[in-house]
Amino acid sequence: MVKSCDRSKMETTLSESRDDHEQAFSHVVAGLAGLSLDSDPCLHGVLQEVFPRAYFVKLIEALPLKWYKAIPSAKAYEDSCQRCLKTSGSRHHLWLAHLLALSDGEERDHCYAFWTGFAQRFATSTFVAALSERCFGEDLSSNIDLSIRFVRETGVAYIPPHLDMPHKLISMICYLGQPGELNKLQGTCLYGTDADGTPIVRKKLPFIANTALVLPRTKESLHGIEPHTPQPDRMTLHFYLQEANKDARGIIRARDINLDRCLPKE
Repeated sequence: MVKSCDRSKMETTLSESRDDHEQAFSHVVAGLAGLSLDSDPCLHGVLQEVFPRAYFVKLIEALPLKWYKAIPSAKAYEDSCQRCLKTSGSRHHLWLAHLLALSDGEERDHCYAFWTGFAQRFATSTFVAALSERCFGEDLSSNIDLSIRFVRETGVAYIPPHLDMPHKLISMICYLGQPGELNKLQGTCLYGTDADGTPIVRKKLPFIANTALVLPRTKESLHGIEPHTPQPDRMTLHFYLQEANKDARGIIRARDINLDRCLPKE
C-alpha cells in the first residue's frame, strides 16, 4: 500500500513535466526542419543542440543506467576490441520499450516517469514524419516503425566500418554527457573506400554532448567508431526508423504507453 500523498506527488510531477516534453519535442522538430545535409562522403547531417539545454540536463539525470543489459553481440564486440586494443571492452544497451514494459511489481522511480513522458511525445508519427521528410523528402510515417535505444561503451570502444541492416532506413545518434564538459570520446567516423574496397576514414564527427548524427542508410553510408579508450563511458541515445514489421525489437508507439503505470499503487 502506498500513501495517497506519494501518488499525488507523482501525478503532479507528470503533469508539470508534460510541458517540458512538449517544448523539447517542438525544439527537436524545428531543428530537424532546418538540418543541413552533407553528401561527403555519404548523406548525413549533424544536429546541434538537439534538446533545450535545461531539458537535456534532466535527460542525463534520468538515464536508466541500472537497467542496461549486455548487448546480445557483446562477445563479438569484446573480441574485436581485444584484437585492436589488446583489451576487452563492454557494451550495454536498453530498448526504451523494454524499460517501459517493466512489470507493475518492478521499481517505479523518477527515471521511469521521465522516459514514459518522453516516449509519449517522441514515439509518434509526427516525429517519424519530421525525420523522414528531412532525409527523404517525404512522410514515411505510415510505413515506418520507430525504436529508441540507450547504448553505453565502457573500458574501450571500437566498432568496425559497417552498413546498417537493410530494413533500417535512418539512424539518429544523440551523444550524451554533461554539456560543455571536456572528454576524450570519439564520435562517429564516416568512411569511403580505396581502389581495393578497403574502408578509409573520410570524416570524423566529434563527440559533443547534445549533438546528433542523422544518418540515412545508403550504399555509401559506411560508419563506425575508431578504437579508443572512452573517458568517461561513451553513452548515446539512438533513434531508428525502419521498415514496418521487419524487426520487432524495441518497437515503441506512443499510443501503447500508459502514464498511469508510473503511479504508485494505492
